[in-house]
Parts: sequence; structure tokens; C-alpha cells
Amino acid sequence: SLAVEKPEISVRTNFLALFVVLPVTIALVYFFGLAGAAFSWVFYHLFVYFYAIPRICKECLGILSREWYWHIGRILILGFLTFGIAFTYLLFSNANSIFSLTLAYSVGLALFLLFSLKLMRKELKLTLSRYLFI
Repeated sequence: SLAVEKPEISVRTNFLALFVVLPVTIALVYFFGLAGAAFSWVFYHLFVYFYAIPRICKECLGILSREWYWHIGRILILGFLTFGIAFTYLLFSNANSIFSLTLAYSVGLALFLLFSLKLMRKELKLTLSRYLFI
């Protein structure tokens, strides 16, 4: 929003976050300590996703917000599937060595990278090929 000279979207988002996110952050830190503080950062971004993204899509990008959510959702689904397979293997095999953890993460990452190529649009593939192969 700042890049397209719509700072009011960011300002209003952060102003509302004071009243929505800050009380939740205080409660999370009180009840869960450092883990609550970490989760409050996640909560802030969820707030931004649900408040600011529709405005940014409409006023700045000129697209429907559901298009943006669908694009992000596909990436999240791919991540859950690929790394979920690795996590499920570790869970049921009861393998806890550093080697098995590294192997499962590496396989999940390789699968994610492989299938993410299918999600990329032609423009991004062209840009990546310019930077990787020149």
C-alpha cells in the first residue's frame, strides 16, 4: 500500500491493531510466556490478512481478494501436504535421530520445491531463469 501511495491502509491497519492485537498479545504473554509472545506475532499477521488484504487487493492491486487468498491457500496446502508427509513418517516410524529428522525435512523440502514449480506463473519462472542461469 505504501508503494502505490495508499499509506492510509497501513496506518489504519496498525491503528486498529492497537485495539485488537495488543490486548490479545497481553493475554497470550500472560498465559503462555515467551511462546505466547511468538504466537502474538502470528496473530498480528492473521489480523492483517483479514483486515488489510481485501483493501490492498481492491484499492492497490485491482484484483478480487479471493484470488489472492486462493493463491496463498494453494501454497499453504502444498506446504501442509509435502511437509506433512515427512512429519507423518517421523511420527509413525518413531525415528528421532538427527539423521532421520534431517532426511525427512530434506525430502519434504525437495517435494515442496518440485511441486511449487507447477504453481508458479510463467512470469515468475522467466524471472527466476534469468537470475539463476545468467
